[in-house]
Amino acid sequence: MQNKIYFFILLILLCVLVMSCDRDSNLNERYILSTVDHAMIEAYIDEHVTDEGEDEQVLSVHEVLGSDQGAGKIYLWVMAEGYMTKANRIVKTSGLSQPVLLKVSDKSGDLEIIEHASPRDGNDYPKDIKKMFPDFIIDKFDNVEEKLREELEKKFRELE
Repeated sequence: MQNKIYFFILLILLCVLVMSCDRDSNLNERYILSTVDHAMIEAYIDEHVTDEGEDEQVLSVHEVLGSDQGAGKIYLWVMAEGYMTKANRIVKTSGLSQPVLLKVSDKSGDLEIIEHASPRDGNDYPKDIKKMFPDFIIDKFDNVEEKLREELEKKFRELE
């Protein structure tokens, strides 16, 4: 009887270990994104993720933190900034820097963005992050903003 109890406990521990490893795994197959795919992602960000005003334009950059082709998901960090041109000067208006989950399809052979999701602000942010992103993607959040800020500033310098 004691051996059955030990076996049952070992079985439960093994199940817990497998389930927790699944969340932290490096996902299934990853998308291999082309330059065209990245341009399409950036255009999607500019049109659907940002909320620019009527006279405002947007510059954005992104970094792919990971992807899961089997689930049709691409995990990004997005940085975008709106701007207006006044008297031949660029005036920055508003911006964002946040993780974004893209739901995609590649059934037709080309990558197609179906929709996106972003975590809500405030108290909902931590809950949304945990639901939307695997732990190993969340671990990459701290190291991405500085590089993207430099890329975005370079784009603004090229406008001037």
